[in-house]
Amino acid sequence: MDVNTQPLFFPEPFAVFQYYRNEYLEKSSSSEIVLIVDIGGGTFNSCIIKTTDDGYLSRGGGTSVPLGLQAEICGGATIDRDLLNIIIKKAEENGLNWKDDPKSRAEREGSPVLLKIEDAKIQLSDDIGSSAKLAEDQSHVEAHLFFEKGELHPEENIDVTLNGEDLKSVIRNLWRRKYGHIIIQTISEAKEKLKNLNFHSQKIDKVIVAGGSSKLPFMREEIKTVIPTMVDENEIFIAPYLGRSVAYGLAFEGLEQISRNTNLSTNKIVPCLLNELYIGFKKDRKSSVVVPKIRYGDKILKDGQLISEPFIIEDYVLEYEFEMPFEVNDKLFYYFSDRPFDSYDLIPLNAGNDVVSINSQNKIVKKWKLEININKNGIIKPAITFKEKGKGAKKEGIRKNLPEFQFQNFNLKEGKSFIGIDFGTTNSYVVQFIKTDDEYQDIKYPQFEISSDILNKVRKLESELIELKDSHELDEERLIKYSHNQMLKLVFHSNKIEGNPLTQGETERVLEKTSAAELSTREREAFNLQEAYDWMIANHGAWRTEPEGFLRNINKMILKGIFEENGNYRKKFVKISGVDFNPPISSSIPSFMEELSKELKNGCEDRSVIEFATSVHTKFVAIHPFVDGNGRTARLLVNSILLNHNLPPIIVNYADKQRYLFGLEGSNKGDLSGLLDFFIECFYESLEDYKNWLNAPEESGDKDREADPACGVEPVDPSDNPINLALKEIGADLESDPIELAMQPKIEKHENLMKVEYESWKNSFLFLKSELFSINEAFNSNERYRSAGFKMKVLEYDLLSFDKYLDLCSGKKVSRTWFMGFDVMSFDQKERILFFFVNTMRRLKDLKLNPVSLILARSDNGSYRILEAEPIRFREIGYSDGQLLFFQSDDEVEEGNVKLNLSNLIADVIKSYL
Repeated sequence: MDVNTQPLFFPEPFAVFQYYRNEYLEKSSSSEIVLIVDIGGGTFNSCIIKTTDDGYLSRGGGTSVPLGLQAEICGGATIDRDLLNIIIKKAEENGLNWKDDPKSRAEREGSPVLLKIEDAKIQLSDDIGSSAKLAEDQSHVEAHLFFEKGELHPEENIDVTLNGEDLKSVIRNLWRRKYGHIIIQTISEAKEKLKNLNFHSQKIDKVIVAGGSSKLPFMREEIKTVIPTMVDENEIFIAPYLGRSVAYGLAFEGLEQISRNTNLSTNKIVPCLLNELYIGFKKDRKSSVVVPKIRYGDKILKDGQLISEPFIIEDYVLEYEFEMPFEVNDKLFYYFSDRPFDSYDLIPLNAGNDVVSINSQNKIVKKWKLEININKNGIIKPAITFKEKGKGAKKEGIRKNLPEFQFQNFNLKEGKSFIGIDFGTTNSYVVQFIKTDDEYQDIKYPQFEISSDILNKVRKLESELIELKDSHELDEERLIKYSHNQMLKLVFHSNKIEGNPLTQGETERVLEKTSAAELSTREREAFNLQEAYDWMIANHGAWRTEPEGFLRNINKMILKGIFEENGNYRKKFVKISGVDFNPPISSSIPSFMEELSKELKNGCEDRSVIEFATSVHTKFVAIHPFVDGNGRTARLLVNSILLNHNLPPIIVNYADKQRYLFGLEGSNKGDLSGLLDFFIECFYESLEDYKNWLNAPEESGDKDREADPACGVEPVDPSDNPINLALKEIGADLESDPIELAMQPKIEKHENLMKVEYESWKNSFLFLKSELFSINEAFNSNERYRSAGFKMKVLEYDLLSFDKYLDLCSGKKVSRTWFMGFDVMSFDQKERILFFFVNTMRRLKDLKLNPVSLILARSDNGSYRILEAEPIRFREIGYSDGQLLFFQSDDEVEEGNVKLNLSNLIADVIKSYL
């Protein structure tokens, strides 16, 4: 990496040439070689360009413009410093002795010395005039300077006079030491490029002198002295001051040149920190933060700010001096932050490591030093140094290395830094921008629409909740107890959605451990999520009071010991697995999270709690602020909002992962309807489970965790059956109870028959799905369909579990029973059909019909309508004696060829809707 520790300055031929073209083009009718000299307040720039007949800059057949380009830090400010040396020498000749370095005193922040010298320089330049010759004596031209005690000397006033010969000697010296060499190097570079273009002229047609210091005397004569045979003095022109346009031009021209020729000397790579850093202190923990006065080099920093972005890092070790705002003897409480200390929701970067022991018996000097070491991975290593007064005090002071901490949103970029600076005699303009390789994305803060059907579901749910809250069943104490009871299920399913392979039984064994020691990464994920879930329950209101801190801490706990960037906003581009959506670039995360925080602080207001929770969950996932753990963090955010409103938490079941992802896919396109519909179903299921938990025996409410058949958990021991336990309590002997003995084999036989029936039923519907995939593959392989803009996509969900199958068979209400679906798309339209399981709607006496069948629904603005009057023949797919039955709208039944019946269904959809 080529680190540029000096500012870069680029001459801006376009802005300067604009003046030349307007004023002098009519004097020239052919292409010309133009030398542009830009003397700024702190810089001297030189470039050569080649014009064309119509007055525009030539690109030289692919060669970059300018043809020659050089820059140095030796402009008007250098002249001022050289005049300062003359003043110091004259004061010494008058018998003055210096007690400190007058140059350091003159260059301090706020010192008027150099400003007075600049005024004297301008006065001398105006009195000498631009037509004066070097051979003429200018000693009669004078400028008087007076420096009060303390400005240049700590105890003496200084009265001195500069004359025209002083200014002439400084200017001539600079031309011989610096300016002339820059012009010669520029011409040499241009000659090489002109040679390649077969341009053999050794003459410069025009010279334009620009910049705030261009009006210094002797400019034309000095240029003519440097290149006596190459330019006519009458063709050297002094351009007017061009102001801020030159500064912008400098920066943009630098970018333009590098984009066309990476070999230019101006192509420097610099590391740039896109963060801010502040420091503050407290007398004790109860006091308010006080910010010190800080000096960095010759700059005085305000409000405790150490770094302002963008900050070009010249060194990864930054050194500051500051004055402690109060006396320190025992302990020092210190705080680092990435925002000002008056911010509403500020969380210190060094939380937990905010005190250092001083233990000094002597009085401490108020002036301290601070050292900041910035590591590329975002680790900040601070150190402070202070001095004591009295006997035994160390001359070099006492150094204390403070515990390292990490930027929450560390953003170190290595890119091209383009700086345009124009120093004038009365105004100075600085323009800087940094171009990085981040992919640009025009992504706005997410906003959603919701279909009227789903809004009606939301209203219905809210009215039910009002009645439920009036019954006092939604009690906070019981809800928190219930939430802890749901720990295992939530941890298992949330991790399973993210690809964790642990079974529910394995997860439970991890959750029983008291320490994360010797756990594998996958086990640690379960252990961490349990701790984060526990913390969320205990702090379920913090999502509103301190949104960013709440979300960062959850993510930090989820990834603790797994990923070192835990709790920190990501610094790179990421892609969300399973979703066709790219989150915003890393540099926009802070502003998006600030917007989300405002929304969270405002709370639900007039919105439904479930709609609000779904919306902020989805916005958080879309922003994707962390490298990992975003989904788990978002789901805990939903449950914290529900708990804070005295509602039971929801669990997104792993079996419904695809439906969850499809809901997110829809929300990423601006429609929240599908995901909100899914979360409403999840909530109803949790609400029903909560009611059952409330009505369960008190002693078993906390101990018993309901096994989930989809989780691969071992079956419950029959001896733990509540009926058997009840019989044991009254002293009944199971082995001698005649009813039990008679019923046990009957029940076992019934269960075995149901399992056999379920397996046969399951295999038939799996075959149905495989045939749909076969049709999908053939459809998408058809070249004629593809060329006309048509394609097809199968949506796949998990098969109904055995428990849900039994519930549907017995007529119970079961939620989230999606099985599969398909999209048929043209170039401008998409139609979606969904299949989900229900207790069969057909009651046919002449058919031994299985109680569980598939019904068809059509997507309609984010929700799904069961087919009723639509121009599609099929309505339901049932199962009987090993075969599938296709029920039509007129109650006719099609049997036999599954692929043909599915093809007819797809054909109806295409004919009716595309």
